[in-house]
Amino acid sequence: MEHTSTTNVSRNEFVESDDYFALVTLNLYEDSSLARIEFFASEHNNFIYKAPPVFQHRYKITGDVEGVAFVVDISRVDDFAQEIKPICEAINLNSEFVFDERNGYYIRQMNDVANDLADELTHTFAGFIDSGDWQDSSVTIVDTSDFWTHEALLEIYRPNMSFEDFEQAVISAQTVAESDTFKIHGVAYGMIGDAFDAAMAQTGNGSD
Repeated sequence: MEHTSTTNVSRNEFVESDDYFALVTLNLYEDSSLARIEFFASEHNNFIYKAPPVFQHRYKITGDVEGVAFVVDISRVDDFAQEIKPICEAINLNSEFVFDERNGYYIRQMNDVANDLADELTHTFAGFIDSGDWQDSSVTIVDTSDFWTHEALLEIYRPNMSFEDFEQAVISAQTVAESDTFKIHGVAYGMIGDAFDAAMAQTGNGSD
């Protein structure tokens, strides 16, 4: 899987969140002016936090409905990191890194120039994320409820299947249908349950 130094995701990696938002962070390290931009499906991921010398800005990626899914255009993220590099370099030049003996790590102290530049940087970053320009436009993403029909689910059912086997068969079929340029977001648990009940009724195995 292809990675770059400016982001934590790989090319064609499908990131899915079951929440109303995913999270993206802008991280500026003390020893580099090339920012690192990291994408996370959950804000509870342990790798989000960076030690105090790192200037970190967090921003939410929101969707129209519950659940957010995307594929990152890592080449575009690389380009954006280069575009903001002069600002990042100026922030680092106007920052002092002081060792905190009590906690055992360095902390970043920014002067007024660095603080003003940080405001500009976070504003620019928010505009970049809100624009959606970082998403891979070659990938089509559909919701699972739009991909499946009741009839298509019934075709997957086989006699004497348990609900668990049926559910797994649907998930497997959905995975097979995906490709580098076509992704399906979520699992249609409600539709799977309805289809299983209908299949049971058709075969006379349903409860009275």
